[in-house]
Amino acid sequence: MHYKLVLSETQAHALVEACDVYVQMHRGQLQQAVLAILEQHSVRSGVFNSVLSLTRVAGQLFTGFGPGASHSIGSPEVPESARSAAGIYDAIRSKLDDVPMFVSERGETPPKCTKIE
Repeated sequence: MHYKLVLSETQAHALVEACDVYVQMHRGQLQQAVLAILEQHSVRSGVFNSVLSLTRVAGQLFTGFGPGASHSIGSPEVPESARSAAGIYDAIRSKLDDVPMFVSERGETPPKCTKIE
């Protein structure tokens, strides 16, 4: 079954951001996911730094990864839904000028979304 979405530019950006955070969380990048959310809100610097410190510790406890480490997008630990979200991210990103392509640090790319018009 295939679906066709018609999105405004604002909606496309929101979906790209949501996919990015979803993929980061499933790859074990808790701190980056929280940072992406905090950047969208006006958070005082003290609170911002405290939350980042907590997520650094929580990320290490929950994922076992140190700072900057995570699963690759092709890792068996990353669920198919996260790989699909990365594919949606790339399909929409290809139509937006100001959003970077999702490619893992190992150069792996997610499964391709069929087509976004």
